[in-house]
Amino acid sequence: MDSNKDYKGLFWIPEGDKPQANGHLKFSKGYAYLDLFGAFDDLSKGIKGEKRNHVNYIFAHIDNQHCCIFYNCRLSQNSSYIPYTLVNFDYFIHASTDNLINGKIDIDRAFVKLAHLKRWVNYDHFSHLWEQDRLVGIETKKTNELKNDLYENDDFSLKVWHETSLPFISPSIDYLLAQESKLEIQIKGEVQLADIFVFLEKINDLFILLFSAPISLLNEIQFARDKDHETYYCYRNNKRSNLNPNLKGEFPKRPIFDLETLRNNMETQTFLGNWFKLYKNLSHPLELLIKSLETKDLNQENKFLNLMYAIDCIRPKIDQEKKSEFTLSTKEKKLLDKLETDYNVRQNELSQLQALLEKKKYSQLKEKFGSLLNPFKKQIEEFIKEDLSEFIEITVNTRNFLAHENDSVPRLESNQYPVYCSKLEAILVFYFCQLCEFPLEILTKSIKNHRSFN
Repeated sequence: MDSNKDYKGLFWIPEGDKPQANGHLKFSKGYAYLDLFGAFDDLSKGIKGEKRNHVNYIFAHIDNQHCCIFYNCRLSQNSSYIPYTLVNFDYFIHASTDNLINGKIDIDRAFVKLAHLKRWVNYDHFSHLWEQDRLVGIETKKTNELKNDLYENDDFSLKVWHETSLPFISPSIDYLLAQESKLEIQIKGEVQLADIFVFLEKINDLFILLFSAPISLLNEIQFARDKDHETYYCYRNNKRSNLNPNLKGEFPKRPIFDLETLRNNMETQTFLGNWFKLYKNLSHPLELLIKSLETKDLNQENKFLNLMYAIDCIRPKIDQEKKSEFTLSTKEKKLLDKLETDYNVRQNELSQLQALLEKKKYSQLKEKFGSLLNPFKKQIEEFIKEDLSEFIEITVNTRNFLAHENDSVPRLESNQYPVYCSKLEAILVFYFCQLCEFPLEILTKSIKNHRSFN
């Protein structure tokens, strides 16, 4: 799928009146898109006509005898004399059977590979073969010591598998020993195709956090249906599948902690269950952190602001919880009454003044950051190698300077942004992992020694 290819086909939306369009499925530099002749909507009214800019699914027959389903499609339709539609999408499933697009899609299992998953699994199925004190070769272990089960809920179960090849000898290559790990997702409940993709994205997010690097799901994802042993292949078509080639070799040699470390300290069911729960209330700060970790060429000032905002989003909602306690004093109430009765100040202006008086009672940003981070002061200072109160002061001053042109000092110089962005990433990784109940002592040591934060 990385080569440049072009397939002709018939495309339609499987909803409503099922409008159709002829067009092309094109691949260019590892990215795919649809270039359609015409449009799914009536464009005769020009800019006044209603045009869809998003549909969940587009179905297709293409000229290599495959059927396709495209998911999460963004449509760009023109209103010219000869209309056309450009479609970008996140995933597409393809198969050589019409069963894919005729009726309900029954998927029982999905097999997924991620870049560097083998490093996290950290399992070697080969061992040295000794005769007395002499190494004579390599043998496979008699039993598979890897526990497969990772997580289970009402809709999915997640397992890990480790595959090995048999060694062989050829005239050009000696003793090939290949090992690879992959994840299996078993679909248990009545879930939509979109739910499977959301689950995959959350798993991908976790591995980006654990490696603190741009880890990608590897194409192609394999979907299996057990009742007839039918297989569909799914191609992931977003930026996470196309790693920047300039970043090759920059991946950390190891994750913050591997599967064995996780299992030695807590149940994988508990850790992963807590991870998925984070998306209920903390999806936005998670998104900001993951974007920072996987996008190494992001502007440093923008990255700094995003990370500061992520911490701001996950702080305890002190102001919201105590908002009812922020009442005006008797003196302040008398002042407002006097302005209204003696000076005929308008009601909207009085309301603005009252809001300003109440806002001054709210916690300041430094206090909010302190309330979030001070419970972990000892651990954070160990890996940021700086006094936490001084760190909060300089980062908040810098944030206020960038956002409001506040002149408070001390604040960061331009050459300090990469270092402090790395420290903010480490703090956020630490905070989310501790929310998942990973032991603080081991987590602190692992982050301190991880090359992404040094």
